[in-house]
Amino acid sequence: MAKGDQLSSADNASSSSLWTLVGVVAGAVLGYTAGNSQGAVMGSAAGAALGSQRDKTGSQVTTAQKVALAAMAVNGAVHMIKHYSQKDESAVSKQSA
Repeated sequence: MAKGDQLSSADNASSSSLWTLVGVVAGAVLGYTAGNSQGAVMGSAAGAALGSQRDKTGSQVTTAQKVALAAMAVNGAVHMIKHYSQKDESAVSKQSA
């Protein structure tokens, strides 16, 4: 491996956790503002999770969250439809009996 390759891989390793660190700091500040030291701990944990998601995907967290929320909404709608269609079928069978 050439020396340039080693440097570029070191740069990627250090910059790959950039958003995790930014998330930890931002989450800790916001958490401390909302709930003192306990809030800072919880905020830094949440910020680290969101930052690592940004590091892994390389896209905005809101974009990844929109996709996840859309999948959850579709899944929830399917369950609601199944639930209510089963209730309707049981009501129709009771009325016909």
